[in-house]
Amino acid sequence: MRTAMNPYNNEAGLVDKFIGTAYDNVKIVADAIDKVKHLSDNMQAVYNFSATKDALEAFIANPDFLTWLQDNQTTLGNLSGLLASLVVDYAALAGAEFTGFVKMGAAGVGIKQVYLSGNSPVIGATNIWLHNSNPSKIIGISGSIVTSAGNIEALTPDGVDAKIWCDPTHLRMQIGEEATAYGNRPFHVILSIIE
Repeated sequence: MRTAMNPYNNEAGLVDKFIGTAYDNVKIVADAIDKVKHLSDNMQAVYNFSATKDALEAFIANPDFLTWLQDNQTTLGNLSGLLASLVVDYAALAGAEFTGFVKMGAAGVGIKQVYLSGNSPVIGATNIWLHNSNPSKIIGISGSIVTSAGNIEALTPDGVDAKIWCDPTHLRMQIGEEATAYGNRPFHVILSIIE
């Protein structure tokens, strides 16, 4: 119990001098330690809630924005596509690897390659493979085929035994009637396409 005499000359008075009203605050925290722990454990959720609350308040302050988003959904989708295209086109400058065109030098043209493979048609037949490319942009067709003897030979548009070419939608390969070494054999073809 504290005496009524000078508070600086007794033990209870020293507590008042050095702690003052801090004890009351410490007692409040000690009594609520379970709540403090719960708050600490869920701080990220509280932060996320706060951010979501701010976003909702922004929408409430401007409800016309939701209508604008709905009305411009297609435009935003197109803008997203353009941004994605921009990232792809300029990714090479940043050293990133994306699917798309590669351009070497200021005067170079953007080029990409489409790879097709499989087994060649049977002897005397023609098969097709979808190339999904603009035919007016295809500037090169190169390929090879593994013959029945295990040799790797070039595929060309002028080949007598095995020949390749592109129509507007497909890569075509034809194996001649006498081309016994080329029927149903593994092949690889690369189409070079300009931007």
